[in-house]
Amino acid sequence: MKKSAFTLLEMVITLTLFALFLLLIFSLNNLLVQRWSLLQEQQRSGSAINLLFHKISRELRSWVFYPNSFFIDLPTTDPSCKKNLFFLTTTASLKTSGEISAVGYFFVRNKKDTLHYDCYRYQLPPQETKEALHTNTLEATFARTSLSDSKRCECIVTHISDWKIQPAWIVNGNISSTPQQVASRQCPPDLLEITLRASTMSSSQFGKAPTPTTAFSTVAPLVPSL
Repeated sequence: MKKSAFTLLEMVITLTLFALFLLLIFSLNNLLVQRWSLLQEQQRSGSAINLLFHKISRELRSWVFYPNSFFIDLPTTDPSCKKNLFFLTTTASLKTSGEISAVGYFFVRNKKDTLHYDCYRYQLPPQETKEALHTNTLEATFARTSLSDSKRCECIVTHISDWKIQPAWIVNGNISSTPQQVASRQCPPDLLEITLRASTMSSSQFGKAPTPTTAFSTVAPLVPSL
């Protein structure tokens, strides 16, 4: 009887140790999967933001100077689009290359996660841009920007935790953040510094806050195409 009881105790101890070993393996595997998913999310976010910066920089390099056509944080009828950047460019798309198009970028609160933003791009076709310029209604057209306009608005990057668009002017060879004026009219900026901080969502799936990546930043010179 003593031998049987001792054998049963050994089995209980063995099964307990085996269960703890399996739990340890499962926990390590789960941790590795989370880390791998987080790394992939960071890489995707970085690639998406780099592509966004490339597109904005390319369009800003072909910026077209026109009075009352460059706006930052223009009030819009759709409150969710109030954080924005609007301007004219000749490189809005390959099909319309060389033609003036009105484009914009705006940041909207994510519907599922209100702590973060999604970046949308807006484009007005060249013909409609010409009509807006001819009738001096470009600002009003920009102000009517709405997420419901799926033909003109598309989501570019999601889950941005922080962002900043800082205009700058070159004064006597120095960079200044103070707006410059000529004949009582504000001059358009010479540079735009755009900074975005992306967030990965893998960690939030496990009940934790999203993990922000390092900030991505670009400086776009504004050389007007006349």
